[in-house]
Amino acid sequence: LGDVYKRQPSIRLAANSKHPSYRLETDGTMAWIRPGEKLTFLTLLYGLLLPSGNDAANALAESTSGSVAQFMNELNLFLKSKGLSETHFSNPHGLH
Repeated sequence: LGDVYKRQPSIRLAANSKHPSYRLETDGTMAWIRPGEKLTFLTLLYGLLLPSGNDAANALAESTSGSVAQFMNELNLFLKSKGLSETHFSNPHGLH
């Protein structure tokens, strides 16, 4: 999962936390992707949608844009271009 678990100063932190908002929480669901495991994009989509695998959401974001942070930046720019000026996402899985 590359830099998903590394702390980067430019990444917005979760509220009242020292961790990035896309860090996987213990109360979230997982697809149980192992570090270094090679999965197809379709398999990751299944992992995201069927069990709501938050690790799959992070892996999809990273594989799509190179990093979770870059994916979030691109997503928020896309939403802004569609007129959603009051909307901001800080992680790809939707956990607080």
